[in-house]
Amino acid sequence: MKNIFFTSDHHFGHKLMLQYRPFETTYEMDAILIEKWNSVVGEHDTIYYLGDFSWRQWSETVKILKKLNGKIIYIEGNHDKPIKQIMSRNASHKIIEFHPSYYELKYEKRHIIMSHYCFKTWNKSHWGSYHLYGHSHGNLIDNSGKKRHDVGVDNNNLLPVSIEEIDEIMKTKETVRLD
Repeated sequence: MKNIFFTSDHHFGHKLMLQYRPFETTYEMDAILIEKWNSVVGEHDTIYYLGDFSWRQWSETVKILKKLNGKIIYIEGNHDKPIKQIMSRNASHKIIEFHPSYYELKYEKRHIIMSHYCFKTWNKSHWGSYHLYGHSHGNLIDNSGKKRHDVGVDNNNLLPVSIEEIDEIMKTKETVRLD
């Protein structure tokens, strides 16, 4: 059975992340992030990636992608030069779709709005749609009660988040009626 996951902001190879994450080197960080990803994502699963995958060169980024389980639907972030290079060279079969900035998923009875950035309001938010985002590395205090969640690794124990986990999180939040 295929499962669905969401994540963002791994920043593979990014030295600045060592200030915020408990690793000595970027290679240690990369290895643990790959291990964590593969501990929950299976080879046939789908993962929606909400931007900022890697700071490494495109060829090193391809090597990282090959180590990861699942097929990736990629929503662009603000630090995605290696991913754009990979896509332009057809260098990865892991990324099966690439979407600039924004994506809407209709899955079973859910309507999910995804972007690298957090929105204050989004399509069908007043009808209970979910909004998933990254970029903020768990630093955006969201006490709005709205059905949105930061799926970035820094906000989720360095793990991708399953659709079932998202459903449980959203049960604790309200649908905010706008009209």
